[in-house]
Amino acid sequence: MGSKVRKKNSLFRFLAVNYLYFTALTLTVMIFFYLGFTVWQRYTVPAADPEELIHRIEKMPEDEISALNVERYLGRGAGIAVFDSDGNRIFDDGGFDAGFSETELIPDFGSGRRFFVARLPQKAENGDWLITEAQYAEEGEPSITGYMFLNEAGERLSGTLFLDRDCFTKAQLEYLRGRKEDGKRIWKYDWTGENREGRRLVFWMQEAGIREYQEAYEAFNVLKWIFIPVYLCCALLCIRWLARRTKKLLDPLNEAILSFPEQTGEKLLETYQGPEEFAKIARNFLKLEKRLQESEEERYRMDREKRRLFADLSHDLKTPVTVISGYARALQDEMVPKQERRRYLEVIAQRSERLGELLQSFHEYSRLEHPQMQADKEKKDLCGIVRDYFAGRYQELELKGYFLKADLLEEPVWCGLDEKLFVRALDNLVNNALKYNPKGTTLFVKVRKSQTAARLWIADDGRGIPENLKETIFSPFVTGDASRGREHGSGLGLSIVREIVRLHGGTVRLEEKPSIGRGTEFVMEFGLWEES
Repeated sequence: MGSKVRKKNSLFRFLAVNYLYFTALTLTVMIFFYLGFTVWQRYTVPAADPEELIHRIEKMPEDEISALNVERYLGRGAGIAVFDSDGNRIFDDGGFDAGFSETELIPDFGSGRRFFVARLPQKAENGDWLITEAQYAEEGEPSITGYMFLNEAGERLSGTLFLDRDCFTKAQLEYLRGRKEDGKRIWKYDWTGENREGRRLVFWMQEAGIREYQEAYEAFNVLKWIFIPVYLCCALLCIRWLARRTKKLLDPLNEAILSFPEQTGEKLLETYQGPEEFAKIARNFLKLEKRLQESEEERYRMDREKRRLFADLSHDLKTPVTVISGYARALQDEMVPKQERRRYLEVIAQRSERLGELLQSFHEYSRLEHPQMQADKEKKDLCGIVRDYFAGRYQELELKGYFLKADLLEEPVWCGLDEKLFVRALDNLVNNALKYNPKGTTLFVKVRKSQTAARLWIADDGRGIPENLKETIFSPFVTGDASRGREHGSGLGLSIVREIVRLHGGTVRLEEKPSIGRGTEFVMEFGLWEES
């Protein structure tokens, strides 16, 4: 399928366009209801922003204040008045009491100073009214800084506030509480105007009460219950339409898959004319079918290997068990001449050791292959372990007639290793080389490091491995007896090496073209230790 098909029938484009349609429809409905609710809410519960109003007035010329839309910042029914430093009115939109000039009684918007006016219970000893001054700290905690008691007529009785004032009118008490006669909240704010002259702004606004907020909340609930059904209806329509369109796109692919056994993979792709993404699914289906076939073949191979493993194990166990049983029975029945008994016992001992070796190798291989088996990795110097290992076996190699050439790095190569398991892998590789190579063979060991991994070469210049065994050399019970000697091994040594390296998260391979020795060359690779 060419690029033309991808451009015209892209699944992403198809889904994106339909999603945009659905989103646009839903947003249109949401915006319609939300705008209506917002208009009604601003009318019922005005959202005041006195800080922004003060900021605008401070920055604008005084002759432009009259053109300012105060209700935009303070809500419906709000107003302002501006006074100079002598108390004269510079501007008033008509909502302020023309006869009231004592703006000092109005609470200051920019400070934490507030007055509270409360009527005392009847027949109270101190009076009928109590005025309290409180100063709010930055933490929001108030502290009482003064008080004053008044009688019913508003005349001063006692206290520490307003020592120069003898009485208060009802209107003055309301302004002291931060209220106008009509119940609106009122504040004052002082700033320095043009020509560095003092100015005072008095502004008032409608304060929404509990009833207004309750009405707004109930309206929001109504809006919610209206929007949800509309949203669900839009979603249902879009989903059903999208489902029908998608089914039409998937039907040809489904039919091609169902009829797959009767046609080739190329025909499957040729018969499908849907989006490129679904065509990719068709191609991946072909790859999956191929992998399933390979997996099935691998399963058959593993079953054969498993049957061969048990057959080889039973065969290898049967021979020593038969010999041990026969020789032991002959000794028990006293059928062996006295001079031959020692030889019989030596044979029994040798076969027992052979039997123990087979069982030990099989047990170790089974343990390493178990899913819950894990390597106890620690920070270890790979060169140090290899150096110590071959130093310990150097005399043994020399006595057996083998030579050793080592090429190790001087600096440490830190890897995460289970030293016990790693040494076991070295043992198997070295013992394998000694078992199948004649005396005079040279063993080579080499360590190198890259930015992310360390590599260890174990090689020899011996006979090498037959071509027919190279692909299965790490499989259980594969031995090279036919070409590399007559001594029969368990055939599990290299399988154990492979499992140990796997537990370390590394890899091991047999080099096709040896670069160190001309015989056999194994390369193990481990990740470098990363400090956490």
